[in-house]
Amino acid sequence: MQKPTSLADYLQDWEALLAALDQNLGDLPQLQIARNKLDGLLEQARTLLPAQAAQTAAKQSTSQQLEAVLTSGRKVATVIRFTVKEHYGNRNEKLTEFRIQPFRSRTVPPTLPAPESSAPDEPSSTSSDV
Repeated sequence: MQKPTSLADYLQDWEALLAALDQNLGDLPQLQIARNKLDGLLEQARTLLPAQAAQTAAKQSTSQQLEAVLTSGRKVATVIRFTVKEHYGNRNEKLTEFRIQPFRSRTVPPTLPAPESSAPDEPSSTSSDV
């Protein structure tokens, strides 16, 4: 026989085991306490199954409600950020308190003056003035 792996497999395995014990209880009286315990656990598992299914459905419903709340919250947060930006302006550092990046222009490094050339401005002539 293969080992049970799912909940349904375990429940079927326990039912078959209890049925076999009931038929052979005369031969195995020492297992009466363990049999009663397994029977109680089987009944407990059967009563927990509907509760588990109800909680799964409730979890799905709660997840849908949470998603709706998050969608509404994102929209309201966006409206607040745009209103704050409009009130303070898009360059005000106060925006950082609201976790909004203020517009900062890029700082351009100062330009260095062009190096002076050592060449004379006028071309020199090779002929001498006579």
